[in-house]
Amino acid sequence: MRLNYLAGAAVVALASPAAVQAQQITSAIQGVVRDASGAAIPGAEVVITDMRASTSRSITANETGAFTADGLVTGGPYRIVASAPGFEGQTVENIFINLQGDTSFDFELTQGEGDIVVTGRRANVTQRAIGPGQSFGEQDLVDFPSITRDIRDIIRIDPRVSLSRANEVDRISCLGGNDRSNTFTVDGIVQADVFGLNGTPFASRNALPIPFDAIRETSVEFAPFDVQYGAFTGCAINVVTKSGANALGGSAFFTYAGDGLQGDTLDGTSFPSLSFEEKRWGATLSGPILRDKLFFFFGYEETDLGDPQDRGPLGAGFANELEFITEAQFNEISQVISDVYGIDTGGIARSLPETSRRFFGRVDWYLTDQQRLEATYQRLDETNVEEDDFNNTNITGLNTFELEGTKSNYYSLRLYSNWSDAFSTEIRASRSEVSDIQQPFGGGEAQSDNPITRIIVGVRNGDELGRFQAGPGLSRTSNELDTEITQLKIKASLAAGDHAFTFGGEYNEIKVFNLFGQNTTGTLTFANIADLREGLLSGGTNTNPSAEAVIDGQGAGAYGNFTASGDINDAAAEFKRRIFTVYAQDEWKVTPQFDLLAGVRIDAFRGDAPTENPNFINRYGFSNAVSFGRLGTLILPRLGFTYNIDNEEGFLRRSQFKGGVGLFSGGDPTVYFSNAYSNNGIALGFGSTGNNPLCGSNGRRIDVVQNGVFTGLPQCVRDAGAAQSARGLADTQSIDPDFKTSTVLRANLGFGTQFGLGGGFFDDWAFNADYIYSRFRNPVTFVDLAQVVDPSRGLNGFTRDGRPLYGAIDPTVAGCDAELLDKGGSPPRYAGVTAACFSTSRDDEVQLTNGRDYDSHVASVVLSKSFDGGVFTAGGGTRFNLGYAFTRSRNNRFNNGTTATGSFDGSAVFDLQDTRVATAEFETRHNATFALSFREKFFGDYDTQFGFTFIAREGRPYSYTFNGTGRFADEQSGAGQLLYVPTGIDDPNVVYMNTVVAGRTTQTAAQTAASLDSYIGGTGCLNRYRGRSIPRNTCRNSWFYDLDVRLSQELPGPARLFGVDDKLRLFADFDNFLNLIDSGANISRSRGTAINTLTGGVDAQGRYVYNNFNPDDDNDIQTSSSLWRVQVGVSYQF
Repeated sequence: MRLNYLAGAAVVALASPAAVQAQQITSAIQGVVRDASGAAIPGAEVVITDMRASTSRSITANETGAFTADGLVTGGPYRIVASAPGFEGQTVENIFINLQGDTSFDFELTQGEGDIVVTGRRANVTQRAIGPGQSFGEQDLVDFPSITRDIRDIIRIDPRVSLSRANEVDRISCLGGNDRSNTFTVDGIVQADVFGLNGTPFASRNALPIPFDAIRETSVEFAPFDVQYGAFTGCAINVVTKSGANALGGSAFFTYAGDGLQGDTLDGTSFPSLSFEEKRWGATLSGPILRDKLFFFFGYEETDLGDPQDRGPLGAGFANELEFITEAQFNEISQVISDVYGIDTGGIARSLPETSRRFFGRVDWYLTDQQRLEATYQRLDETNVEEDDFNNTNITGLNTFELEGTKSNYYSLRLYSNWSDAFSTEIRASRSEVSDIQQPFGGGEAQSDNPITRIIVGVRNGDELGRFQAGPGLSRTSNELDTEITQLKIKASLAAGDHAFTFGGEYNEIKVFNLFGQNTTGTLTFANIADLREGLLSGGTNTNPSAEAVIDGQGAGAYGNFTASGDINDAAAEFKRRIFTVYAQDEWKVTPQFDLLAGVRIDAFRGDAPTENPNFINRYGFSNAVSFGRLGTLILPRLGFTYNIDNEEGFLRRSQFKGGVGLFSGGDPTVYFSNAYSNNGIALGFGSTGNNPLCGSNGRRIDVVQNGVFTGLPQCVRDAGAAQSARGLADTQSIDPDFKTSTVLRANLGFGTQFGLGGGFFDDWAFNADYIYSRFRNPVTFVDLAQVVDPSRGLNGFTRDGRPLYGAIDPTVAGCDAELLDKGGSPPRYAGVTAACFSTSRDDEVQLTNGRDYDSHVASVVLSKSFDGGVFTAGGGTRFNLGYAFTRSRNNRFNNGTTATGSFDGSAVFDLQDTRVATAEFETRHNATFALSFREKFFGDYDTQFGFTFIAREGRPYSYTFNGTGRFADEQSGAGQLLYVPTGIDDPNVVYMNTVVAGRTTQTAAQTAASLDSYIGGTGCLNRYRGRSIPRNTCRNSWFYDLDVRLSQELPGPARLFGVDDKLRLFADFDNFLNLIDSGANISRSRGTAINTLTGGVDAQGRYVYNNFNPDDDNDIQTSSSLWRVQVGVSYQF
């Protein structure tokens, strides 16, 4: 006899976001079969059926009554039947499994015959969750708004995830960590930015690398103690794709947004609406090839977008105007560059195009009842235009902007085999081919048929100073990056009594071809537009001049990097890195309530070494050829537990304590290591005017326009660079021979429960609270081996408050007996440094090494509920998720650059060579999220849906720094030095000077002192640090409040006339909805990570010398995150 008891909230609740167990792309159903007295029923049969494909697995319970079926495709519905001779069988239907963890059942069979259908609660269904995280299924992807159709809009519902938009790309920080420390997988294939240029965290530059409608489920995991997890110290973001079923199905969609559906007012200020159109469209198709055996799924998505440009010249109608240049000045300079030098600047950038095409295909073959083969193929073609070398003191035309993007192909095979009820295996093989696009929008790379020389011109508008730049960006003059990743994995699972053992091994190889050279087409510097017209180069020596230095004529007239042969392709680097991994793990069910997980993962590194440079060995006493094999072997133990309180009744139910501790490694981008391969002192050499005898005497100003004809970059500069390259005397970057791979010790303690009384709204609420502690060990940092404290500066090389003053040395110059101790490290230490050692122009001998350890603390709570039924109708549903996270994260260095030099110079520091641990630039101290979705069935079986996501977060921190470079270090380094905050106008540690630009006093010393003192008094985070240098990241950007809304209505599809069950859905997404209600709301403002305040130097008494007080503290608006925008769309499904 078959009785049907309601399968209700206990099953539905499984789909709501909750804690995630460490499973990668499949899930498992496990449990125990007992009799009414609680005794095990050995030999009981459990049949698990995937109703989508009509495939079943039959398992015989072992001597303890336990059963396990792993490697199951997530989703559902599944049907589970437990039976035994002499007992009445039990069936649980409509079970959906996911990445949250294994679904566990405790069947209690009574004596009798037949079979009854029971609820999940009757079968004591629970989730085995070890490790904090959150999972989001298909319904979440449909219900919650995502105007970009991207999982980043979904995983931000977890309050431990924080998004920050840069160049119209949302970067992900987890637990307040570096946005490059995450990993991203699709069906277990690593598709993260392993090289380290993006921060998305995808290998793609901009777009999600897979069609959004191909996603079955996504999860974000912060401490998955399962030993299968590696290659991250932030979070693991996982996507599992859809597969075909016996029923033929498909979908299609189209969305549209344009300037007519966007606001044009922020905080009461209107500006011209930028003309743009955004279109997205795509389709999926799935079904059987051979019914019950072979299935296919295909997805395609395409985008044609246009992002607004937020910054531009004064008076040109931009939300953020650059006051140092007017629109007329911009156009005048552009015209001169075109007429005299034949370079098209591209004009003022207003709209930035973005395109992408995404393909995905999957085949599932059930070879037998016990074996399943999965094969997938994935492709992405995308491009996007964004700013390059563009900031608040440097402007460019559109052709200098970066055209960035990705071309990628992914292939994978996965074989799941069940050899017995107790033993199963999984084999994976995959290959990734990723080509990174990063070139100037207007072309002109060194490897092209028409290389374009870069031009820098000083610009002044009143007292505001800046630079105009034409030609390729500094890092865009020669770029080609191709990576190939090969992955193999073999895993075995063995169930033995109360133990579930996992054994496995993995192989990961990345092959890199990287052509990257900065300034390889050469740069010309002009102090002003008059010199630009005449072709008269500056006569200085500074090859990294600030705007003030350019206008003062301190910039080198011409400089660049060149190969010995003249062929830039000779500068390309090729190398391989390999990781061999083995692991073992035991999941022990100690008691029916207590589960313990213990395991160990071992990662061994191997790979190529950079080309050895004998001159480097001569300078420092060790080789620059440090291979990946020197990284050694990591042993990463893991321990986790769950304790389920046996409380099925009452206000608190299914309560669970969980926790664990483990070591994790990874998330250290390959780009950090790649610098040593590309910048080996041989590939490229540097040449410039100023200190170059080939170009004449110092101070000579070369004329590059003869009789009205541009003669090009002076040949003497190219010759000097080629000669330096040929001799291997260029700056050489290296890896510390004693470098230790970074790891994080992560611990978690959490509590979860369901609570409520009386059913309906007041029942079946889910509450999760977690605390996560992270201790980062041997974190990455950078030092410059060529820079030491210069005793000729200040007080024996220091300021009065102890700031070190660095200068560049070369131990091989005549009269220098300096010896580097300990092969570098932080900070590098020398013996025998004399004045003769500083007679050098050597610079940027940047070394990758380890910095000080630091820690982070994150406490979070999540309240969620899935209502079975709508507010007004019985057939709908409501989904509720409210979360909050408090984060205190620290780091030792920002490490946000894409080059070693960029990371070395890019942090706000007191000591350039020995950075102190401080609040992390990525920290979002307070983050609250609220996601809510209502689905009603007002019209038959057609959903009416309303959903929204609300985010309220505190702004990230920033620092106050000195302007420019070269004030506390050598001429090319030292940007980001933290500001000393005077006690007042008469602080004895500070002297003030007049600000003189091109012979004109623009600010007197008294004005500087008074303005600075008043500014400090009105800035709380500065005022409390009077009399000392302000610590890094002590100030905060503004809070941000964001509300995105989705409305949709299902309608009958046209094929219903022919008996096909299809539906149309009309929908609208409202981005930045609060701005639609109030022009002063939903505004995203930021001062960045540092405010350059004034120009600083040091006198012979160690006092700070201040002038040119002009804080760059504009609280810039990001229009795409602020202006309301509506996207309308239609989708079709059958």
